[in-house]
Amino acid sequence: MKPVIVTYWEGKVSWLERLSLATMMSMGHRVELFTRDVAAMRGTLEGVEVFDVRDVLPDEAPAILYHQQKHYALYADIVRIALLRQSRGLWCDADCILLSELPQPTDYVMGWLDNGRRINNAVLHMPSGSELLETYWRAITAIPVRAPWATPRVRVLRELSILCGNKFPRDIEEMSIGPRALTYFVERLGLQAHVAPKERFYPLRDSETHLLIDADDRVARAMIGPATEIVHAWHGKLKRLHALDATPPATSWLGQQCAAYGIR
Repeated sequence: MKPVIVTYWEGKVSWLERLSLATMMSMGHRVELFTRDVAAMRGTLEGVEVFDVRDVLPDEAPAILYHQQKHYALYADIVRIALLRQSRGLWCDADCILLSELPQPTDYVMGWLDNGRRINNAVLHMPSGSELLETYWRAITAIPVRAPWATPRVRVLRELSILCGNKFPRDIEEMSIGPRALTYFVERLGLQAHVAPKERFYPLRDSETHLLIDADDRVARAMIGPATEIVHAWHGKLKRLHALDATPPATSWLGQQCAAYGIR
């Protein structure tokens, strides 16, 4: 049995999101996309089941503050945990390119970005009710907002701010509730053995994203090995490279994926 893949998106849909979702569906997965713009997504994305994210994550602090301050990636960090608590499926970011079907998870699914150092959360599953999931959820939704996973300087400044009566930080982005927080709790609970090696989901780091759109695909292809099930394509980095307005060069790794799935 293949798991349902759940994800979140709103705003402009580029070739990258269409490619990502196409690879998920082509592997036989049902895809449920959560958004605040249901009508637009249903009119844009064929074959994807679209749901209102507010039915899963109501507009309450602190989650809504991330959205209001336009920190959409951090808002998605909370959305994915809310979905996992409801056992909705296996989370994959909408810039994950699937190379094979994913098995139904029975336990944790997560992968190292830097082997032994940092866990990324673009591909994620935690059993509903698990200690990791509930501990993580409480920490990222607590008021006042704290960040025990942050740098010592950020932690001290946050505590001083709380003493001054500030329940929320001036720049909530400093809280880093995604990979840094996930890594912190996995290590605190001694769950590192459940984390997949880097090559399974993250064969390329964000600093190497440009290799996926290089007209010469040889370096990227050499980094994507037989153990790779997903290539996380780093939407934010591609956006900063101004690579989302048009499909990549036809001979690039991502360009070849677009051609294979009819993405123009």
